[in-house]
Order: sequence, then structure tokens, then C-alpha cells
Amino acid sequence: MLVNLTETPIECRTLCWSGTVTREESQESVVPDTMPDVGELIHTGGAVLIRSKDVVQGKLRIEANLPVKLIYRPEEGGAPQCLDLSIPVYLSFEDESIVDQAACVTELRLLALESRLLNPRKVSVRAELQCRAWCYVPGTILLSGAPECPDTAVQLRSRELRFWPVCAVGEKTFALTDEFHSTEDRPPLGSILCQDTELCLEESRFTGTKLILRGTAKTSLLCCDQAGEPREVRVETGFSQILEAEGFGEGAELRLIPLLSGAYYALDEDGMGGNLELHCVIQYEARSERGGNCLTDAYSNRFPIRPTAETREFCTAIRPVELRETLRERWTTERPAEEILHCRAEPGEAQPEPDGVSVPLRLSLCYLTAEGALRMETRSYRIHFACTPEAGERLELRGLQVQELNATAASGTVELRAAVEARGVLLKYET
Repeated sequence: MLVNLTETPIECRTLCWSGTVTREESQESVVPDTMPDVGELIHTGGAVLIRSKDVVQGKLRIEANLPVKLIYRPEEGGAPQCLDLSIPVYLSFEDESIVDQAACVTELRLLALESRLLNPRKVSVRAELQCRAWCYVPGTILLSGAPECPDTAVQLRSRELRFWPVCAVGEKTFALTDEFHSTEDRPPLGSILCQDTELCLEESRFTGTKLILRGTAKTSLLCCDQAGEPREVRVETGFSQILEAEGFGEGAELRLIPLLSGAYYALDEDGMGGNLELHCVIQYEARSERGGNCLTDAYSNRFPIRPTAETREFCTAIRPVELRETLRERWTTERPAEEILHCRAEPGEAQPEPDGVSVPLRLSLCYLTAEGALRMETRSYRIHFACTPEAGERLELRGLQVQELNATAASGTVELRAAVEARGVLLKYET
């Protein structure tokens, strides 16, 4: 006896491969003849810039660049100096499940960056980076349901299944430019000692078939003015981007990963300001609700039948969560801090725990001592976010952001307050 089942095709994106690699890169650099000898290393700063992603059959290759600024105090004294160098990064994944022209989403993190003085004319820099990547290919989920005119000799059991597959994967590239100005009551700027930019996504909303993304590029420049005094210049550049919501729409759950692919900073000739140019890429992964009639069992009292079943796992529910914790610490610096110039907090990779998730937080502090000497120090902390998933749920973080960061010099120490927000979703899976 032949029974024809109905089939409902669901177009989606299938994860064909995912992987993580941690890589250590090092490079030595000679101080140019035009710069003074190195007396003491003060700080080493840098940010990873993604250059390209190439996917071919069985191989994923990611190319990035790590521009580094090394601040040092000259051996014979004087204003702090900045040594620039660049570390190329090549990451390669090989696996037969990687499909040619698959859509790739990647995440790059700088886990550690340190320098060592080899001699007054030579330094060594070591960087530890982590890369996570996901590759998706177009796919179809076929839901087998009961026939429209079932035979009464065969009893069929089915149910309406609602689930959340990945429906779209892509990226949007764009560039930002902005100007900044020095305060008129201070000497003109002479050079840039250190720089960093953080891309913060603040809003995502749908308008018809388009997704509107809004955010801010927060830039901090540590400069040395023409009088030899260090000072900080902050620039906030707002941006708005439109994505075509192909394959998903309002109500979709989004994973958004912003990365920098280029960052250029320059001072004007008169030192009264400057400009910056940022090249950005926002990668996205969208889940949308889909559904259909799904056959779960079959039996007959009249005919021997041998039903075959395929066990599949579906994400059947999504519950957004927002977790917030505040770190309060009293930082005893190596030398008493008189004035705080700059403080930066960088969240690391989240680690799941039985009662939630923990996130490492690396804090960099730039300050002046009572003698006017520039100092920079780095410390690591760990923040625990309490969250207990229900049965069948998995917690996936969608973003980590330091909402507030305050550092105040007090009685020779530094009082720190960092409010960290973790945005995530609880995904419920059923088989």
C-alpha cells in the first residue's frame, strides 16, 4: 500500500562548518634613526582590522592586520614618543565540510598585546588573537505531513511545528569620516601617541523590507601637544545604515557583529584639530519564525508497515535576555595617580557556567603622576552574569558592551566603576 505524504519546503541557511582558532603573532622592530633611544616602554596598543575572507572548497582563509602603537619614554628624557609598526595576520581553516562560496561570519578578538625592550634601538611585540568563524550554505528543510486524503487503514499522527531557522546571512560595508578640534585654551596638538575606536550598535528596526541600523563609533586619541604634555581627545561619530531584509523581516532575531577593516587618523598642520576615516563592516545572521505540518508517527491494524523516521533538532523558541553587572574596584597603581587621562575596558570571550556566563574584562588605564610622568597599566578582571536557562534552552550572547566607565584618582589610588551589559537570547531546542 502506498501513501503519499504532503511536503512543506522551508528555505533557510544551513551551518555547514564552524571553528575557533587562537593564534600568537610576534614581530621585532628597529627604532628609526630619526627617533631617540628607548629608555622605558610605557604602553603598547593596537586593534585588529579585518582585510578579507576567502572561502573555497575545503578551506577558509582570513586575512587581517594589527597596527600597533608603542609609547616609550626616551632614554635621555623629554616628551613621550610613539613607534608605529604593523603585524600581518593570516588565519587558515581546512575542513572538507567547508563549501565553496559559503557565506562566512567571523569574529576577531585581540586577547593580549605586550612588548619587550631588547635594547635601546630594538623592541619585540607579541600579540595573541582569537578568531571564530561560521560558514552557511543555502538549504531546504522538508517537513513531511499527513496526506490530504488519508487512507483510513493507516493512522497518522502529526502536529503543527513552529521553529526558528537561520534564514539570511550577509554583511554591509561602509565608511565614516569625521573631524575633531582642539580646545583653544590648550597648546596645539603635536602627535598621536595612541588611538582606539569602538563600534557600538545601539538600535535596529524594520521599515517595510529594510532593516535600519544605528550606532556610534567611539574614538579615543591620546595625543602629545606641542608643549610636550599628553592629553586625550574623544570623538563620537554617529552612523546609520540600511540593509535589504532579504529572507527575513520584522520580528526576526539578529546576531550583529561589527568589525573595523580600516582606521586612519591625522592631525592638521596647525595642530588645532584633525580628521579620521573609518572603514567598517557589519555582519549579520537572521533567524525568522517558520512552520508547517509535521508527521510524527504512523501505524496500521490492517497492514504491516515499517515507518522510518529522521531525528532532527529544531530551535522552537527564542527569549531575549539583558544581563547587567557593575564592577567596582579600587586600583592601586604602581605610582600614585594624580590625573586620569584615559581608561578603556575590553570584554573578552564569554565562558558558559552552570548558573550563567562569565566574561573576562581587560582594563587599560592611562594617568599622570604628581611629577607629570605619563604611565599606563593594564589589569584583567572577570564578571559573572547570573542566568539559569530552563530545560532545553541554550544561552547565546549577542553582544557585550561597557555602558559606563568611570576612573577617578583618589588618595593615591584609582576608583573604578564599569557597568557591563550583555545582550543575549535563550534558544529552546526540541527534537
